[in-house]
Amino acid sequence: MQAIVANIPPTTPLDVLVLDGNRLTSVPARLDRFKQLAKVNLANNSITAIGSTDLSKLTASVKLIDLSSNSIAALADGCFPGSFVYY
Repeated sequence: MQAIVANIPPTTPLDVLVLDGNRLTSVPARLDRFKQLAKVNLANNSITAIGSTDLSKLTASVKLIDLSSNSIAALADGCFPGSFVYY
């Protein structure tokens, strides 16, 4: 899945990214390339931890991130920067 995100041209006017149900084990890298991204759906994956820099990859335009139905057992200090809405 990391390769799929990396292969989307950064000039793509992407405002919603839906990656639910893809067995992701971490927040994909390189999401900072999408300057218009407002919503990220990472629900129903296999994410077990959110590191201190995992969500810093997201740009200031992201206002909502869905991490529901993951098995998150560890949240690093400062892992939720900015003013996201999480559920």
